[in-house]
Amino acid sequence: MEILTDRQEKILGLIIREYVETPKNSGVSSQTIVDKNSLDWSTATVRNDMARLSHMGLLHQPHTSAGRIPTEAGYRYFVRYLVKTYALPLSECHKISYQFHQARTSVNECGKLAANVLAHHTRAAALVTALHSTKAHVKHIELISTHGRQQIILVLVLRGGEVLQEICSVHYPISQTELSDIATRLTTYYKDRGASYIEDQVKLVEDNLESNILQQIAAIMQKADSFAAGELYLDGVQYILSQREFTYSEPARNALQLLEERT
Repeated sequence: MEILTDRQEKILGLIIREYVETPKNSGVSSQTIVDKNSLDWSTATVRNDMARLSHMGLLHQPHTSAGRIPTEAGYRYFVRYLVKTYALPLSECHKISYQFHQARTSVNECGKLAANVLAHHTRAAALVTALHSTKAHVKHIELISTHGRQQIILVLVLRGGEVLQEICSVHYPISQTELSDIATRLTTYYKDRGASYIEDQVKLVEDNLESNILQQIAAIMQKADSFAAGELYLDGVQYILSQREFTYSEPARNALQLLEERT
């Protein structure tokens, strides 16, 4: 991307702030920029720079008589180069550190806390994703008995850090000692293996119990592979509702629906 002049950067920033604060379907005009900000530049000068910014893909003009609206590239430039960063007060930093220290033993709680902290300090919706490998590979397997039932809990730890659980039915009660031995053996055989390898091995295993467990593991890993991200944590939806453009924007409502459905 070409380097913007100081004036072009200021005009881009003023247009984006004006458009965000007072959404207009027709965009922001050069006259609005000059009048509202007491600029020394003429509207013709501003208009020429707006045309240049449009040529660079940072602004868009819906039609000839309309003003300019920011493009995705324009927003990205604004966030990357024009927004001033600031440090949180030391007291807030200590508070956040303490909160994460308290939640450090629970991945789920850390995810929820991260979304909550981010939403609170940005006054925007925050979406946090848990760790997720491109392809699931076994790190550790645990099998836990349930009292009085012919069911066991399968706990699968993936190499990326995800912990997945599934209830498995068995044909007869099994002691925890036997389950632990099976889990240790399976972890040894299949550590760092992916779903396709484990699925290929199922038909070679003679023991029905181990075969069923491997089928469950392969199914869990295939499901994990089908998702683009891990567990999603969402907070701050109420901040979206406070934005003026939400009331009139179909895309904004669609975005909110996607966040609620977590698709």
